Amino acid sequence: MSSSALISVIRGSMRSLLSILFCILLIPGLVHSDVLTESVQASPPAVEDARPEKAVPAEKAVPAEKAVPVEKAAPAEKAAPAEKAVPAEKAVPVKKAAPAKTAKKAKKAKKAKKAKKTKKAKKRARPKDYRYVIGDGDTFYSIAKAFDVTVSDLQRWNRKINSKTMRSGKTVIRIKTPLRPIRYTVKRGDSIRKIAKKFHCSQDQFIWLNHLRRHGKIKSIIAGKSYMVPVMKKRFVAVAKGSPANGTLKNGQQMTSSQGYYVRNPRETWGTTNTINQLSKCFSRVRRDIRARNKKYGTKQPVPEFVVGDISLKRGGRFPPHKSHQNGLDADIAYVAKSKSSRRRFFRASRRTMDVRATWDLMTCFIQEGNADLIFVNRYLQKILYEHAKARNFKPATLDKWFQYPSRSRTGLIRHAKGHDDHMHVRFSKSANKVAGR
Repeated sequence: MSSSALISVIRGSMRSLLSILFCILLIPGLVHSDVLTESVQASPPAVEDARPEKAVPAEKAVPAEKAVPVEKAAPAEKAAPAEKAVPAEKAVPVKKAAPAKTAKKAKKAKKAKKAKKTKKAKKRARPKDYRYVIGDGDTFYSIAKAFDVTVSDLQRWNRKINSKTMRSGKTVIRIKTPLRPIRYTVKRGDSIRKIAKKFHCSQDQFIWLNHLRRHGKIKSIIAGKSYMVPVMKKRFVAVAKGSPANGTLKNGQQMTSSQGYYVRNPRETWGTTNTINQLSKCFSRVRRDIRARNKKYGTKQPVPEFVVGDISLKRGGRFPPHKSHQNGLDADIAYVAKSKSSRRRFFRASRRTMDVRATWDLMTCFIQEGNADLIFVNRYLQKILYEHAKARNFKPATLDKWFQYPSRSRTGLIRHAKGHDDHMHVRFSKSANKVAGR
């Protein structure tokens, strides 16, 4: 083998060895660089931790950290209007604390109501002023005995009234007593003792109220005649409930025939104490005035006997064919007749058949002293009564206030209503304070 060939072989082997060495040295570096690049790519936070200063601008640029004013302005924390004014915490009574407050308030309200009721009860227990109309034979002594008071009390309550100024049927005195006089018609078998026991009053009260003691002797009572009985207001006084067209009657008081008036059907003449008292008072008043007028002027006007129709049923309520007459405040009264043939019955009234003067006197008594709220009269009869009252010098202003005639408006105490040409329909006041004794 030549030297040149050896040299070429050696050179080739040397090159291969150098390439092998180069490869051995180069491959680990490549592997190390690849591992480093992979680790860098897989874990960027490590690069940030390793180089925190270079990554700061990225953190500063973050809008969430720079725009932290959300925490500083914190409208939900500082202004927090929803939390402060939440009605569920303060005002809503759903919470447990609220019902306790309302319960306390309710207890206070109940106590206040009880206190008011007790005050009202005390006021009711106190005797109220009762207006008593002086009757024939009344004196301070007899009235004091009848109402269980003293004469000095009566004089103190009525300083301007004395025995000289007292007028029967006109003078009204005040009495502070819970007693109220009612009308009672004596039945067969009744006696003063039985009546007093029935109404829980004393015999002396009944005797003095009806002037049964004369010259030391006591008169006997007559069956069928009505007498005054002083009773406690709540127990025996008849009271109207509801309205005349929709009401009832409590403790109804019956009106029966007596001296001066005739009752057509006693089963249908139950009324309030006020109604019965006013009717009997006005009947006796008109009869007394006619007698006094006949005696004074020598006239011969007949003393009428009044006729009472329907008032109400015993307990009130519906009363066909009437639309009203349900609570004892309404009463049908016949017009005063001239002829005897028309007495004790309802008749068709006219200028020829009706005693205008006596009828007008009765209506005037109902309005002035009987506290009548309404009187229903047919229109053509209103004209007759209006002309009569005008001829007797009644003031025009008074007549305009009392009469619906000549106007057709629904004004005045005396009004038109169909079916009232044979009787007048009188409606009395419901107030018990307006009750008069005689």
